Amino acid sequence: MKNANTSFRLLIKKRNSEYGITLFEYQHIKSGARIVWVKNDDKDKYFAIDFRTLPKDNTGVAHIMEHSLLMGSEKYDFGKYDPFAYLLRTRMMTFLNASTYPDKTGYMFSSVNNEDFFYVMDIYLNSVFKPLAIHNPNILRQEGWRVEKEDGKYKYTGVVLNEMKSYAGDPTGEVYGKLFRHALHGTPYQYESGGNPNYIPSLTFNKFKQFYKEFYNPALCKVFLYGDVDIKRALNLLDSYFSNYKRQKPVKNPVKISQNQSVKHIKIHGTTNDSIWARAFVGPPKNNLKEVLKAQILSELLAGFSSDPIRRVLQESELFKDGFLTYETDLDRTMFILFANKTSAKEFKYIEELFDKTFLEVYKTGLDKKRIQSVFDRLLLDFESIKLSKSAGEAFYNQMARFWWLVDTGTI
Repeated sequence: MKNANTSFRLLIKKRNSEYGITLFEYQHIKSGARIVWVKNDDKDKYFAIDFRTLPKDNTGVAHIMEHSLLMGSEKYDFGKYDPFAYLLRTRMMTFLNASTYPDKTGYMFSSVNNEDFFYVMDIYLNSVFKPLAIHNPNILRQEGWRVEKEDGKYKYTGVVLNEMKSYAGDPTGEVYGKLFRHALHGTPYQYESGGNPNYIPSLTFNKFKQFYKEFYNPALCKVFLYGDVDIKRALNLLDSYFSNYKRQKPVKNPVKISQNQSVKHIKIHGTTNDSIWARAFVGPPKNNLKEVLKAQILSELLAGFSSDPIRRVLQESELFKDGFLTYETDLDRTMFILFANKTSAKEFKYIEELFDKTFLEVYKTGLDKKRIQSVFDRLLLDFESIKLSKSAGEAFYNQMARFWWLVDTGTI
């Protein structure tokens, strides 16, 4: 297949007959932007554009930016209407969303209607590259924070501020925040990308604009396309925005963890039986794909089935009412996180000893080879199920977006 647009260079073309897809990767020559297209005959076309947004504080600027950019652009101003509600009501959309992650911000949608697909694609591109929010401070006041007088008293309010106040009241969310802050101290993950309500009001309009200028550039974004997409039309539309920018160096996210940061415990004291004990193990860096796969298999072996060592302890223990082991792979540095919820603070020491004893037994006795093979087979089956999922475009995007930033930093 020849280049559909001379402004782009075709980097990769690979056919996978098993999945019935052909993978294309393009690079915009002038700006350096990367575009991945998973081509097949699926009419439910999927689009996503991700920006590498690394937080430097707890003001939640990335989260507020996500909300603000979709509140109007040079070409599309929906006024008082919520753009999502408007588009879902007037267009044939199968999915419409935007999300802030610990180290990136994504804007994604899907549609089975070709004209609606390109109409909303233009809205998204115009919103992220030509937003009204960086010119109109009232959008920051609406979506981020402002001061209002109510019943004779002044108070802070705002869409994101109020949202994060609710999130801050969730004990599990508080634990995750503390684990990231302590176990990954010295990295962007020590900050709450969604915003800490105590710090959100310190975000100024100038800092808001500086964040946009630093991270919202085609060289710092990834575009994902999936399905039966008119690629020539898609690349022409992308070029109309990308050609206004010069190439920049990729944003690196160095995550260096010292040895004494490898394990962290978090304890939240609640009422008599409403405390939380948690432990985080910092795992291999995500650029070491073999080690990440091994760690993922280990996580399944420890807690995948009720007969597995940690899962068995979690189910049989009467010291807490809820517990789980999870393996976090969405960050540049992976983490094992072990929870014991709804327990008594008096039991913290014994819980810690219980899990230490269990891990030591596993270390001494090893793991069953047949069980290892069964976990490996199940992980392969999970990947196979992508093509059978209700939204295959979203499933492919989620898998690819987990690792694609590592390519730019030369780690893959």
